[in-house]
Amino acid sequence: MGYSTGDEKLDVLLDGGIPEGKNILVCGPPGEIKKAFILEIAAQSTKHGKHAVIIDFDEPIDKIKEEIKDREGDLSKLIVVDGYSWSLGVPSNNRYNLQSPNALNDLAIILSNISNTINRGFLLVYYSLSTVLLYNEVNETYRFLQTTSAKLKEKGATSLFLVEEGMHPEDTMITIEHLMDDKYTFKKSGTSWKLRIKSMDDFPITVEYINNKVKIP
Repeated sequence: MGYSTGDEKLDVLLDGGIPEGKNILVCGPPGEIKKAFILEIAAQSTKHGKHAVIIDFDEPIDKIKEEIKDREGDLSKLIVVDGYSWSLGVPSNNRYNLQSPNALNDLAIILSNISNTINRGFLLVYYSLSTVLLYNEVNETYRFLQTTSAKLKEKGATSLFLVEEGMHPEDTMITIEHLMDDKYTFKKSGTSWKLRIKSMDDFPITVEYINNKVKIP
């Protein structure tokens, strides 16, 4: 059984939800739909008794926690790595925190410690991988992800990597995609959205983005 997207129709189409033990790239234009999609999956994970670990570089962790709570997630199953407070120049009182997005060695140690403290099988969200790529050379990022992803897969982790479409050179994206088991891409189509999933031959799935949730109409 995979991780629920929060929409029964989409879960059925995905044969039970987001598959376990995979690395999945989630792409799309700037905006809220990608964030809503991954946070709903994280909330559903905690709601069903599995841990969700969010590496947060892009907004205050209190906001992340509030969104998970609003989606009826279980905050006791949520772990947030604070990679955001550094940008404000303020100290973090969070249990896990990073001094900057290029502290990849520190992040590897944190992820190892987290994976050793929770039961096998959890959801890991990079929010966002785009920020990591902006602060690190692509080859360095690749080596980091290659090493950590292999170790986390052994622990049964499922990883979602959020990327802003159009922000990175094509050769960077090609390099990163070599590490991925699948790619989910959101594209605006008129007044609606299309979700293309690489493992499903990029067949366009019409989805709605309403009330901060992604659903098949």
